[in-house]
Amino acid sequence: MLFHGTAKGDMTFPRLTKLVRENVGVAVEIDGLVRHPQAQRSSIYSKGIYLEPQPNGVILLTELLTDHPGARPAGFGITRGLYFQADDAGVWTRVEHPEQCDCGSDLHHAHHLTVAEHFEDFLGDPDLKTVRDKVFAGPDVVTCSDPKALAWMELDESEPGALADEEDSA
Repeated sequence: MLFHGTAKGDMTFPRLTKLVRENVGVAVEIDGLVRHPQAQRSSIYSKGIYLEPQPNGVILLTELLTDHPGARPAGFGITRGLYFQADDAGVWTRVEHPEQCDCGSDLHHAHHLTVAEHFEDFLGDPDLKTVRDKVFAGPDVVTCSDPKALAWMELDESEPGALADEEDSA
């Protein structure tokens, strides 16, 4: 599934808004690495977007990053992002927030909205596969191609090695 390119830009995300409001956070990982022009001399790549509901009802939209200096990733995380208020129809409006990104790159953040819009369309695909609770894949994705990911997905959230316990097991 391609989450890059152009989009309508109407800032309407009813399915994504519902998904974010029902979860602690939503990570949209793309299949591949994207290097932005401002990071051309580094080993930092974009891996998708991350959305998180805030206590006041606002939604944080930010970027998943990985440090990938060679054959294997060396680290990952999220960046500071922008904040949006979503109305009942899922129409987003940008709001100021004290922890928002201050990079000054509107184009970079517009890219995150493009990925969000493509994911909104993806969520409406009738051929969307549910891999497990809260894990989805497009119809053309081979979900059994990564044995380590499959083993991780089978872990109960209380087991060592599960995403919820990652810090405890380090």
